Amino acid sequence: MKTVPAVVFAMLITAGAAFAQGESLPGGQSTGREIGAMPTPEQCNQGWDPSLRMTEAEFNLACDNL
Repeated sequence: MKTVPAVVFAMLITAGAAFAQGESLPGGQSTGREIGAMPTPEQCNQGWDPSLRMTEAEFNLACDNL
């Protein structure tokens, strides 16, 4: 009976790791808010653009942290 908790624990760890990689919609569709969706310094100098894959608030926060 000790294997059942071990399997459940392994499933939770796997699910947590998948969630930490970025948000996704059902069917594997991306929301565009993955870890790699950070603006470049050039984009920060140009300012936020609606075609970017993040909100203006997310853009400003990311540029403030560069």
